Amino acid sequence: MNTGRALFYVHKGLVIGLFSVLMTTGLLAQPVADSLAQRLEKTMGKEERVELMNRLANELRRTYPDSAIAYAQQSLEIGQEMGDSLAMAESWYRMGMVHRAQFRLDESRTWLLKAIGVYRRSGEHEMEGRVANEIGITHGIQGDYKAAESYFQVALESSIAAGLKDKEAECLSNLGNVYKYKGDYLGSLSFYERSLHVYYGLGDSIGIALIYNHLGIIYDYQGIYSRSLEHYFKALRILENTDETGEIAAVLGNIGVAYHLQEDNEKALEYALRQLELERQAGDKRGLSIVLNNIGQYNENLGQLEKALAYHRESLELKMELGLQEGIAASYHNMGTIHSKLGQYPRSLEYQLTSLGIREEIGNLRGISMTCISLATLYRQMEDLQSSNNYALRALEIADELGTPQYIQAASGILAENYAEQSRYRQAFRYQKLHQEMTDSLVDAENIKKVTQLEMQYDFDKQMQEQAFQQEQERIGH
Repeated sequence: MNTGRALFYVHKGLVIGLFSVLMTTGLLAQPVADSLAQRLEKTMGKEERVELMNRLANELRRTYPDSAIAYAQQSLEIGQEMGDSLAMAESWYRMGMVHRAQFRLDESRTWLLKAIGVYRRSGEHEMEGRVANEIGITHGIQGDYKAAESYFQVALESSIAAGLKDKEAECLSNLGNVYKYKGDYLGSLSFYERSLHVYYGLGDSIGIALIYNHLGIIYDYQGIYSRSLEHYFKALRILENTDETGEIAAVLGNIGVAYHLQEDNEKALEYALRQLELERQAGDKRGLSIVLNNIGQYNENLGQLEKALAYHRESLELKMELGLQEGIAASYHNMGTIHSKLGQYPRSLEYQLTSLGIREEIGNLRGISMTCISLATLYRQMEDLQSSNNYALRALEIADELGTPQYIQAASGILAENYAEQSRYRQAFRYQKLHQEMTDSLVDAENIKKVTQLEMQYDFDKQMQEQAFQQEQERIGH
């Protein structure tokens, strides 16, 4: 039973496939940080010290977050001594960025909101836009797409007011992501097309590749895999002429996911291994944790269960080092499923309960529902039907609250089978009826998806033709 296994896309500069933000790897950050620290030791002026401390906070936010926070706190104290509200806002902004890099999103937003208030009152459109964009990202990662859209719109308006075309393109891309995750693929395509047009105007080849990568993911979501691969390979051809190793690795990873979705796990593994080599070269631990997770999944699907476990363990170690709580929970969930396939039920139970505990702690309701379904399935295999029912009922309650029909279908199916075996036929009939309703709903959704695929293909082809015509006219005009 597929209960939403944790397989991840990687966008340009992203951790688990959400919103656009440039990322500096630890490999590059440390030499820069060392140089800044040396300058700081020799500098006495308060304003320059504040600037250097904030830059250090930025460079160290992923690799040494505690040090980054200490530098931002020191810069804040100096800003307060000087009575400089903009210096304080910069420190709050850096605090927020450190916490966001560590996925402490609520804490990140607390600092970012303090910063944006200052920038808004001061008429600093550029910084207001940058901070609004970051606040939007925190909401987007948490799945609050209404709030994310609101802040991305603020960021877009501020970027336009400040005349920052690169930020305008990024904001349009992020709005495309919001619409994508809301399931409005045509709306998403519209924002991506606008972003692509700005990137073309800037001659930003990496930005263009970024949008091709996003378009590939949309076509994956819609099951139009030939078009998704077409866009991934367009992005790859552009990036291979650059030294953007991290971005190349990301696209290779997404090509692997596209092949996986077509159940060609051998091809998926081929591209994931190419991605793994680049991630190791770049020293990007987050990227490594993602690709190791995906390689584990591909090996599992190919029946290489022990090899799959080895990759998941390595991924888990990196996630623990980085403090990525949801990633840790996903690894325990995935390893628990493999141990179940190996008939190692006590170990599987241990891992699934660990995953559940983490997801309860961080409040990931979707993850809790997913893990409860896995536990219900596991207890059913262990012939403990009462425990299976308890977890299935909990999964069903959360899935109903979230409106996730695939989880309602899975949980109700388990309950129908369990109650039938317990001769509790009234309950069995009730949940079998619900299971069938959800199955029919998912079939209807699949049919709607097929119609949307045709609409998307027509609209996107039309948009691309119009853009090509406009670009040709601009070229002739010059």
